[in-house]
Amino acid sequence: MKDQDLYKQYCDNIKADIDAKHDERELMRDDQRFAAGDQWPDLIRKGREMSGRPIQTINRLPAFIDQIVGDARQNKPSIKVHAGEDGDEDIAAIYDGLIRSIQNESNADFAYDTAVENTACFGFGAWRVKTEYESEDSFNQIICIERITDPLAVYFDKNSELPDYSDARHVTVRVKMTKDDYKQRWPKEEESDYNFDDFTGDWIVDKDQVIVAEYWHKVDEKATLYAVQDFEGNTQVTLEKPQQGFNVVNQRETTITKIKCCMMSGAGILETTDWAGKYLPIVGVNGKEDLVDGKRTLRGLVRFAKDPQRMYNYWRTIDTEQKALAPKAPVLVTAKQIEGFEQHWQDSLTSNMPYLMINDVPSAPAPNRINAGIVDKGANEAALMCVDEMKSTTGIFSASLGEQDNEKSGRAILAQQRKGDTANFAYIDNIARAIKWTGRIIIDLIPKIYDAARVV
Repeated sequence: MKDQDLYKQYCDNIKADIDAKHDERELMRDDQRFAAGDQWPDLIRKGREMSGRPIQTINRLPAFIDQIVGDARQNKPSIKVHAGEDGDEDIAAIYDGLIRSIQNESNADFAYDTAVENTACFGFGAWRVKTEYESEDSFNQIICIERITDPLAVYFDKNSELPDYSDARHVTVRVKMTKDDYKQRWPKEEESDYNFDDFTGDWIVDKDQVIVAEYWHKVDEKATLYAVQDFEGNTQVTLEKPQQGFNVVNQRETTITKIKCCMMSGAGILETTDWAGKYLPIVGVNGKEDLVDGKRTLRGLVRFAKDPQRMYNYWRTIDTEQKALAPKAPVLVTAKQIEGFEQHWQDSLTSNMPYLMINDVPSAPAPNRINAGIVDKGANEAALMCVDEMKSTTGIFSASLGEQDNEKSGRAILAQQRKGDTANFAYIDNIARAIKWTGRIIIDLIPKIYDAARVV
């Protein structure tokens, strides 16, 4: 197939994946902005700003997200290699130690923690497995685990159904780079953006930037599998056609999966490289899943907590507004008592006077303040109800947040904390599932990358 035909096919796949996830990604971006503090609708915000009315954002959601992230950091899943049936325990121990070294050297914790935070916030996280040279003067390669700071730039195959995306046929990573970096890497290639009529606004960048699609895909190649027997009666399986002297006891047609990576711009394919392993090196992590009308949607803690948080901001703002506009308690005095000190008393409304002077009028009682009225506590009580609703929608209650509740005994407090852990264990479990799949990717790579004697 010609490069131009392949390029069109790849672009069609990317476009289909983007369209399939467009609505979901918009919800995720809104969750992300909301968790960062953008919590007032634009229309209400503009109206209040124009009228000079207060706008308060008391963001309580990070405390709920941090609870999930902190729990995951305290209970980190790890990759453990065990020998299978009739397997070699010593080889399994070597793999186990090597994978532990790979995670330590590449700071895999950064990747896992970032993915947990993104997953808890808006429902999706990701990291990648990559290879690079051991040093500038070495031909040896090493395996690394690298975090993906913006998982919303990752688009998996829309037909993938498994939660670890192991059944995905392709995955795309949207890469933004400056035009200088682009020219340095591909000096002979044209700087061309994608057709914006066919792609979403995420693929539109500033004038000094270029978007490149990192397109990973599986390629299936037909092959023949041989079971051959040597003179001593030993049988082995090979993909290479047996030489003379070997007896073919069985053979069948099979499919070999290879992974290729295409770097593409709006002008076409920039470069194509082969991946050493047989699995896509991008790992995705899901939050909680909702299946509605046959369509899967991912979400995090923020999705259903947004309305209680908006209400909380509103009622706290109303409470502040009411108290700010409430009249100050006036002082009851006679005209003769403040005669000559009128300006002094007037200034006391806007400054902290250490004392107020009056004229001595024996026939008049001493000045005293009168009640300015009862402050309405309805807004404060409504705000407290919103806090309870945030706890209910997230499944994280007072005991998990370190707040004092009605529980008095240690057993009761632990039971309440357990409720929060159980309600949100899906996030920890999904991270563990993704780390397990990462271990399988690395085990597949190790014999192909660490193919020479070295000290690790």
